Amino acid sequence: MSTSVEQIEKHCPRHLNITTIDTKAKQEQWLAAPFNDSCLNEIFRHMSAQLKRYNEWEETLYTALYMLISLLAIVGNGMVVLAVIRKKAMRTNRNVFIVNLALSNLMLALTIVPFLW
Repeated sequence: MSTSVEQIEKHCPRHLNITTIDTKAKQEQWLAAPFNDSCLNEIFRHMSAQLKRYNEWEETLYTALYMLISLLAIVGNGMVVLAVIRKKAMRTNRNVFIVNLALSNLMLALTIVPFLW
């Protein structure tokens, strides 16, 4: 089912009281009038029923992949940060920039990647 305004207008009536005589004003009132709520809810229920559902093995696979990616990001970026912090010779301008990138990636791996799935 398409979700364009024209398609919704075919299925859902608008709540409208047209009081003006001018055609342009009638059209503006028509476009500003709200749709029927229960009809819109039915359209959205129908759309969500058509969304792809994952099988149990797909959910397990994707969950494991996200966990692996998150774990590798945490370990790898943590090692980069520790390597530069521990050795004074590694504290060059270039490596400080790389540590900043590693820290930002580490924050993403800790806060966003686990919750994406």
